[in-house]
Amino acid sequence: MPIPLTASMLSVLQRTLLLTLFTPALVLLTLSAVPALTVLPFFACGTDRALRILGAHTGYAKTLLQYSQGEASASRQPRNAHPAVPARRPPTRRRSNP
Repeated sequence: MPIPLTASMLSVLQRTLLLTLFTPALVLLTLSAVPALTVLPFFACGTDRALRILGAHTGYAKTLLQYSQGEASASRQPRNAHPAVPARRPPTRRRSNP
């Protein structure tokens, strides 16, 4: 006798499947960045690049964990916002004194 699947059971199954598929990709991405993170701080401007890499990985991990919790937590961040790219402020105008 088959077990009927409800909407909540399907959403849990979907979240579990997505987390199962994307976690190894995130781990592989993080492991591939380890050599760069160990060498970059010794180069000029390398610390800034290493921090950007770490920020991107943190954003990807937060997104994966946030969206694996369901629609209630997905509404916290706008869909068009990318977690690894900080929002830019518009340039300020300098006032010229006549």
